[in-house]
Amino acid sequence: KLRALLTDLRVLRNAEPGCMAVVFTHHRETHAAVVQLLKAQAAADERVHLAPFQVFEIHGAMDNTKRHDAVREFQGRGKASAGPKVLVVTLRVGAVGMTLTAASRVYLFEPAFNPAAEVQAAGRIHRLGQTKDVLITRFVFRDSVEEHIVKLHEAIAAGRVQMQDGMVPPNGVRLLTRGA
Repeated sequence: KLRALLTDLRVLRNAEPGCMAVVFTHHRETHAAVVQLLKAQAAADERVHLAPFQVFEIHGAMDNTKRHDAVREFQGRGKASAGPKVLVVTLRVGAVGMTLTAASRVYLFEPAFNPAAEVQAAGRIHRLGQTKDVLITRFVFRDSVEEHIVKLHEAIAAGRVQMQDGMVPPNGVRLLTRGA
């Protein structure tokens, strides 16, 4: 997934030198790995005189002032320079209270059990004030629990499974455990 993300971001940067993307992660460890990779790539790009991505991050351990500053810089209302930018956000923190309409690309790095969380997070970018087309890319490992979560999402959307008090009912659990 990390290689695929990096490849896609490079292609995006080549097509749109001032591109802006948001990567939503579900787990804090994944968030840290994505940020580390992007910062290492930015340093490597700078050494070979490519426009490096400016990397911003927001996660649950950050205080509100730092979160606000990261959003402001990413959106272009701060000290950050022009050029490609990536904001890495944990899904739980990024699903509410942010407007990120400067971005035109969204990456959902891990599926969430509740599909509404993904929709709400992507909605931070695709909302009133957005002037660009928004492309959403979801990364899912084949033959994994992630693929079963996507099947659960499809069953919920089709009305075959209904969440009950925010919980996955037994027929949804069967999708997760057997994928059937």
